[in-house]
Amino acid sequence: LETTIRAWSSDASVVTEGNTVTVTGTITATSPLTLDIDSGVTVVWKAKTTFTTGNLKLTGSGVFELPTGGMVVSSIADTGALNASGGTIKVTGGEVESTSTSGTASAIALNSTSKLIMNGGKLKSAQYGIIIEGSGREVLNISDGTVESRLGIGPASYSYRNTMIVTGGHFSATGRKNVFDCSKDHLFFLGGTLSNIYNQGGMEAIGKNSPAGPGFAVYWDTPGYP
Repeated sequence: LETTIRAWSSDASVVTEGNTVTVTGTITATSPLTLDIDSGVTVVWKAKTTFTTGNLKLTGSGVFELPTGGMVVSSIADTGALNASGGTIKVTGGEVESTSTSGTASAIALNSTSKLIMNGGKLKSAQYGIIIEGSGREVLNISDGTVESRLGIGPASYSYRNTMIVTGGHFSATGRKNVFDCSKDHLFFLGGTLSNIYNQGGMEAIGKNSPAGPGFAVYWDTPGYP
C-alpha cells in the first residue's frame, strides 16, 4: 500500500507501523487511487485530498478510517467520492464531499460487501449522501456525525434486504427525495435528527416533538422484505 500511495502522489506522506498505514499531507490528486486493503490491515487517512480527476476506490476486506483532519473531495459523476466494493469504512471525524450533480454521484458509494461505520465527521453531497448496492448485509451503522445532501441516503434499484442502524447524528436532504429512501431495506432509526423530510418511498417520520428533535422516528421496516 505504501508503494502504491507514494507512486500516486508525491505529496502524500505515508508511514507503516505493523498493520496500520497512516497517510498525511495536502494532496491535489490528478488521477484516481485504488487501495486494495487486506484483512487485518487499517489505512488511517489523515490527508486533505482533492481529486481533480477520479476518486478514491477501496477494495479488499480491510478497514479504511477517516479521522478528524482527513478529507476526500471529488467531482466524479455517477459514483462516490469514496467508493468501496469491500471492507469497512470508518468515519470518525473526517469529511467526504461530492460536488457532482450527475446521476448517482454521492459522498460514499457502498457496493458488494462493504460497510460504513460512522461516529463523527461529515458527509456532504450535491446529489446523494450515500448510495447503497448489494443485498443481505448490515450496511450502515451510524451513531454520530452529519450527512448533508440534496437527495438523501438511498439504495440503487437493485439494493434490497440490507440493514441500516442509526442511533445518532443529523441527516438532511434539500431536494425532492426523503432523507432515507429504503423501500426494500430495513432501517432501524433509533436516534438522531432529520430535516427536509418527504413522505415517499421508504421512510415516514413520526414523533416530531421528540426530545431527539424534529422528525425523530423510532423504527421503520418495509413489509414484504424479511
